[in-house]
Amino acid sequence: MKAINTKKIVALTTGLAMVGATIFGAAAQDLSQYPSPLFIKDGVFDGSIVVGEAAKTSDVVGSIELAAGLQTAAVKKTQVAVGAGSSTIDKGVKIDKTGTHVGLGKYLTSVQDTSLDDTDLPDLLTEGTFDEDEGETKNTVDYTQELTLNSNSGQLIFTQDDDDAPNAGAYLYFADSAYMYNYTLEFDEDVEYDNTSSTTVNADFETAKLDILGKTYTITEVKINTGGSIDKITFLAGDTTRWLTQDEPLERELNGAEHTFTLVDVNEGEDKCGISVDGTIQWIDVGSTKTVNGVQIGVTDAIVVHSAGKDTDVCEVNLGATELELEDGQEVKLNGVDIEGSIVNIIGTGNTLQELQFAYEPEDDVYLAAGEKFTEPLFDSFTFFFDGLNSQKTEMIDLTASGTTAELKFLNNDGKQVEVGWKLEDDNLIYLGSGSDIDERIYLEGQVCDYTSSITECEGAQFFLITSGGEAHVMEITDFDTADNKITVKDLTYGSSSEDDFDETTGGPVDLSSGAGQVTLTVNATSGQINFTEISGNSNRAETSLNDDGGITLSGIQGGAASRQAFSLLEESDDNYGGLTWNVGLSFDSEDDDINVNAPNLTSPGAFHASAIDVSEDDDDNEYYVTNWTTTALYDSEDDDSLKIEYPDEYRYAQVFIGDTEAAITSAGGLIEAVEIQQIPVGSAKLDRDIADVGAQNLIVVGGPCANTVAAALMGNPADCAEGFQEGEGIIKLYEASSGKVAVLAAGYSAMDTRRVTRVLANYKDYAANLKGSEVVVKGTSFADISVSSVA
Repeated sequence: MKAINTKKIVALTTGLAMVGATIFGAAAQDLSQYPSPLFIKDGVFDGSIVVGEAAKTSDVVGSIELAAGLQTAAVKKTQVAVGAGSSTIDKGVKIDKTGTHVGLGKYLTSVQDTSLDDTDLPDLLTEGTFDEDEGETKNTVDYTQELTLNSNSGQLIFTQDDDDAPNAGAYLYFADSAYMYNYTLEFDEDVEYDNTSSTTVNADFETAKLDILGKTYTITEVKINTGGSIDKITFLAGDTTRWLTQDEPLERELNGAEHTFTLVDVNEGEDKCGISVDGTIQWIDVGSTKTVNGVQIGVTDAIVVHSAGKDTDVCEVNLGATELELEDGQEVKLNGVDIEGSIVNIIGTGNTLQELQFAYEPEDDVYLAAGEKFTEPLFDSFTFFFDGLNSQKTEMIDLTASGTTAELKFLNNDGKQVEVGWKLEDDNLIYLGSGSDIDERIYLEGQVCDYTSSITECEGAQFFLITSGGEAHVMEITDFDTADNKITVKDLTYGSSSEDDFDETTGGPVDLSSGAGQVTLTVNATSGQINFTEISGNSNRAETSLNDDGGITLSGIQGGAASRQAFSLLEESDDNYGGLTWNVGLSFDSEDDDINVNAPNLTSPGAFHASAIDVSEDDDDNEYYVTNWTTTALYDSEDDDSLKIEYPDEYRYAQVFIGDTEAAITSAGGLIEAVEIQQIPVGSAKLDRDIADVGAQNLIVVGGPCANTVAAALMGNPADCAEGFQEGEGIIKLYEASSGKVAVLAAGYSAMDTRRVTRVLANYKDYAANLKGSEVVVKGTSFADISVSSVA
């Protein structure tokens, strides 16, 4: 090649663009989009790499390096669940057991059918000792606490409610017609008291303490009924319970504010305390509460102490106090307010106390979405946490319709995408395949391709193959060579082709590539039929990427139908979940003259857990269908044109916890980005003589017009093929055809200059800062000395 000066290169660049415009116009796209989306979309390479038939070996080596760089970009990224993710709680218990989970439709008691105690919630349900020596009786009695869930409350459901559950999904549901829980505090032995009068009862119980659901409560008053049994107990509890000593200030933070508390005095009757809060003084009766300077204070005891020289009275107070009243057969009362939905039961005999019980029924329905919680309102001590469903790997099975065509997409058990189509023809019948002609159909096992005069009429026919291992393939007969008795079959799922011997008069076994094994095609030359005798292995059911015990079965109808089942899906089963068969159909819409996707249904016996559930309060055009396996289908009920089924590896179940109100939930599993390499198809590398129409496909052209006729065509077939190139330099230039296809020219003055250009494309990420615009110049003296710059 001969060198030319820089000024001539600049002038030539404009001229070549004008010449090339007869085939390719000015590029609207940019080299910064190399390789994706120029040549790679959704991880799939779409194009050809072209070297000249007369090119030197270095051009070939450069194209190989370039292809290696493309392969690293030809990947499909998807969000997948990392195994079965489970959540944990730091201060609480999970309502879940090995082999027994709260699945859709189940109540919490299907797992937790026994009461919770201190082994489950040691901080909330701790065992304690009731110790009192006041009055006429003395008691030191141990007690236990239990929490019992109600058998018809706390259910996992999939639903949508415009008011309470505006977005469709899994909810933990507590109905307003059932008690949420029952609490029991039971004494190991009877607690005795003197029931001669209310005065004697109070004398026995006043200032005694009980730990209830993690909080300490001081008894301030007890009342008895006419039979001498206790029917009402009043308690005081506070954020801080302290003995205050006269004239000794105590500083405490309550509700985010600092306060100073001082005992001013105790009256001689020891039934009142004068308390100062930040300088404001109030006298408070023992057993009562008052709000002083915004702080609720309860007084539970008072003692007058006359010391030498001064009084040092003491008073037991509850700072931030709560007054709790438990009255038999009535609602729990907090600070004088009845808690609706609660009920109290005080159990004992005429002079003994045995149990305290209370239960709570929510005033309104409670729907907890994933990440939400509900704190019981009686003691504000424990909380129901719902962390959604455990995470599982899922796969998508998509059926979509557009005009007169429909298509099913799913992943086979090798992770390859299988695509099956249907076509609505002029007879208003729907056919499996791309049309009603025999060479347009997809055939299932036992079906026949009826030809008239020659077996070659069935070229183009496809068949749905299922291997003995349940692996699905869509195969196409691409050629019958009747002269040499050969058949060529292309695996549309895997992209490979295979050729085998085949007798056009009798047929027989055909060996296939891509691990598809062997099939048997039987020919009846007399009647003109190819029978797809054995193409489905051991079953007509194709396993999917996550479903190896069930799978997909295509409808067995041969020919057309105005309404037909497209496929069925058999779920796996475990723990009495799953095992249902979904049926999905297609039908002719006579109003729009197109194909409708029908809403799914289930083969009896069996029922959806939820069906025709609006997506949200704002979207009633799309609906969910869900089974207890948590197979979830999204159906476009407005346009009747799509059904997207999300199928899980295992059934999903509730992550439910009961714990301290401040407990923390830690989630495991979850989603990660999975990268799947999409192989660049065999045959993507071509010689220049293989390209008949330069603008018919996307091209990466290696080498200049002296060595590559396609490069010459792109550059306007210059008379001097070396014109525009200079030693030590090369160019990367983007062209765009009127068809929308693009071409990238990678060429240099010498073979090494071209190698440096292809090295830039192979390592495109390293040169991303300068690889932009429609053309760049690559300069250098070695592979270690490469620079990229825009054209002046």
